[in-house]
Amino acid sequence: MAFLQERKKLYPDARHHVYAWLLGGAGEQKLQRFSDDGEPQGTAGPPVLDVLVRGNIYDTMIVVTRYFGGILLGTGGLVKAYGGAATGVIAEAGLMEMLPGRRYLVRFPYHFVDQLQYQLGQTGIEIAEKHFGHEVSFTCLVESGKETDFLRLVTANLRGQAEVSRGEEILLPQMVKEKANGNYGN
Repeated sequence: MAFLQERKKLYPDARHHVYAWLLGGAGEQKLQRFSDDGEPQGTAGPPVLDVLVRGNIYDTMIVVTRYFGGILLGTGGLVKAYGGAATGVIAEAGLMEMLPGRRYLVRFPYHFVDQLQYQLGQTGIEIAEKHFGHEVSFTCLVESGKETDFLRLVTANLRGQAEVSRGEEILLPQMVKEKANGNYGN
């Protein structure tokens, strides 16, 4: 709700700040809420929520800010406008899928820096942090299912001169390709 309040402060002279949010993923209990924010009942919040539900888009809030321009859209026009705005913002922002993974801390001698950076880049493993002290340490974010390959890569490239520490489980964002027709619920 803090996000909604930020939007209201950013656009204080707007007539409506319609929102919908959907929390929970596959197999989880889902929580949802919407608000028409003064628009006729069911013409604003439900079309925004429908975009989230039909697109299977969770852990997301959409706020559509509307200024009244003097033209009455009617109930059908409002439904189309709010649903279209929500669909458009999803298409513009893109979607991220959160994949399970783990942090790893790798400590190694300086002369392996370029080689390890290159190899990690080739395999798509993200180096979240780099520290250069008396030795080098990389904090790597490794997707579940790729941990064995990561450990093999480190062992092979650093010829046994690395110390690898397994860290906490995390969620890694991965961009989801836009739906072919760009239709997220409308």
